[in-house]
Amino acid sequence: MDYEILYKCEAEQNIKCYVCKANLKDYIASLKPDFYEFEVQRGIVRNSYLDTLRQTISNKEPIPPISLTVSGEPVIDNQILKVKDENSDILDGLQRTFRLWVYNYINNIVKSKNILTFSELVSELKSDDIGTRIIDFYFINAKFLKDFLPIGICAANIQSFIDGWENYNLIFYIWYGLDDKQVVRKMLELNAGQKPVTSTHQYELLYLHFFNNEKIQIPEGMQLIRVRDPYFFSIRRGRNKLGQFLLSSVIIAYQSFIKRKPLRVQTANEVRVDDDNDDDIQNFFNPDNLNSFLKYMYIADSILCNQDTKHLAWYGKDTTLSGIYAALGQYMYENGNELEWDKLDYILNNKVKKMHFNVDQFEEAYNRLSSIKTNVGYAVRKAIYKFTLNALQSHPVSWYECLINKDSEL
Repeated sequence: MDYEILYKCEAEQNIKCYVCKANLKDYIASLKPDFYEFEVQRGIVRNSYLDTLRQTISNKEPIPPISLTVSGEPVIDNQILKVKDENSDILDGLQRTFRLWVYNYINNIVKSKNILTFSELVSELKSDDIGTRIIDFYFINAKFLKDFLPIGICAANIQSFIDGWENYNLIFYIWYGLDDKQVVRKMLELNAGQKPVTSTHQYELLYLHFFNNEKIQIPEGMQLIRVRDPYFFSIRRGRNKLGQFLLSSVIIAYQSFIKRKPLRVQTANEVRVDDDNDDDIQNFFNPDNLNSFLKYMYIADSILCNQDTKHLAWYGKDTTLSGIYAALGQYMYENGNELEWDKLDYILNNKVKKMHFNVDQFEEAYNRLSSIKTNVGYAVRKAIYKFTLNALQSHPVSWYECLINKDSEL
């Protein structure tokens, strides 16, 4: 797509930003099929304010600029920036773009298929994956769809609205030269003041480049679930399949293992895009170490969850994983085996395999905690760490001692 350059900003580290102008019709036509799947974005979210977007554009009122990140080098011809559509992704403006794209998509379906009734339109949308996904979004209801049918004044208004895109210009901030971390930083910066990106999503973004490395091998049977995945919240409430882990939980487990203390996902306003600059994190999150950790995390899952069904949901929780892996890291450190993966293999098969976490007893002690007087999350992480470490050291303690005894320290 061609963008008219209004002016250019050039920063350090060979980062360039072009402030450009282009019409809405060309922009929507340029979108690649999976434009809404850019991995650093939160995905399509509920936002009732977008219901007024059609009226805003029809009134010729401006909407906020859209920010894009583009890979490769800029190509400029007589103040026209030529962007390969497949090389661009949306940093800011995804929700607005998606809503407008839906108008265009449904309108094209109605016209090309000569659809006359609501049932025909729903049937046609359900006949392909894109249409099925569109129907799943909250704002797509019967009233919304019926407005596109060629009966009455609404369809004419929508067609007039879309026809007017050719004469409606948008402002774009088009970025070149951003690396993976800078893309995340820029996206979070642009979203500041809006509905915040969750702390879980931020953790994913900060460490995603480690997992996207082509050398990473996810063990067969292991599944890493992201916030964007439709079943994220059901897994978060309690997984029902061995090998299922939230990606953020894996990150926290590995960090706890490295640091030898149970960590948690920080609240959203505490997360910083440079949190992974720590030398230990950079060294340990290389493909060889990360592959080994994923392998043994799945082995541990198999060992524990074969004991009884209660371990399945319990072992998949952040608090459980951070406590267990902090204890494993500490035990290996005490025995001079820090990050010797064959030693972890031995510990899992000769120590952990003989342990039983007695989830029923854990729940009984847990129910005696007072959330008013106790930071429950901290208390649970601390208790699981202590229970696991003592068992590894052949000095088992009860869950009551770990959860209720106020003198227990890490």
